[in-house]
Amino acid sequence: MSAPKILGESEAAILAEMGIALLQVKNDRRLTLEDIGGVMRRSREMIAQYIAGEAEPGAVAWRRAEAAWPELVEKLK
Repeated sequence: MSAPKILGESEAAILAEMGIALLQVKNDRRLTLEDIGGVMRRSREMIAQYIAGEAEPGAVAWRRAEAAWPELVEKLK
């Protein structure tokens, strides 16, 4: 049985896309994991997991990131 899809995409694919977008913002703005963690109110370790696509950021943490870095939304597309 295959993994469930969300709007035609696997959960792993969605998390990977989010992680890539977050990594691009990190690199473009020359942020550290600590910088991102301060905005999202998560530990350095959790931010690393988000970027690697290994963990799902909560909606509130993700919205904090979107508010701080509006280009994050465009990088998802």
